[in-house]
Amino acid sequence: TLDRPACVVCSICNHCKTPFSLPFIPKGWTHKLLIIGEAFGENEDERTHRPFTGPAGKLLRRLWRAAGFEDVDVALVNAVRGRPRKNATPSMLQVRACRPFLLRVVDALKPDMVIGVGGTALRAITNSGNANVTKARGRTITIPGCSSGVGVLVTYHPAAVLRGATHLQKEILHDLKSARETR
Repeated sequence: TLDRPACVVCSICNHCKTPFSLPFIPKGWTHKLLIIGEAFGENEDERTHRPFTGPAGKLLRRLWRAAGFEDVDVALVNAVRGRPRKNATPSMLQVRACRPFLLRVVDALKPDMVIGVGGTALRAITNSGNANVTKARGRTITIPGCSSGVGVLVTYHPAAVLRGATHLQKEILHDLKSARETR
């Protein structure tokens, strides 16, 4: 079930406006792709209550469309179910506290392919604090503890492009195209 169990292990819920966030599944979802992000940013926490609705989400949407996905093909979920204080990178404690929910989401949704964007998503996928996006890119990995056995590709977070690493936009687009071809 994709309900909102009120986990308080990491205390992130004590200060964000939208704790225990749910995945966004578009009406008529085709099960082609599930994208795992990091955590809510300010826009998502305070306004939309959905993953990837800020500037990084807008860029990601343009990129998945350029890769040949339609909006109905893509569901979205975050590795961490609340907004860390001051938009900090989620700690491994926060990642691990939210990981059981993430595994339930992947198992329940049964997507054809999963893409993790950024280091936090990769840490949640691998359950390792030592995960490196650059080293993980280009390999299909499985999620330890996930019964669905779905393949996961990892790419850079679109926020990195917005922070000046514009060359990564081509890499993200390439990875989205790879996901489309792999499924």
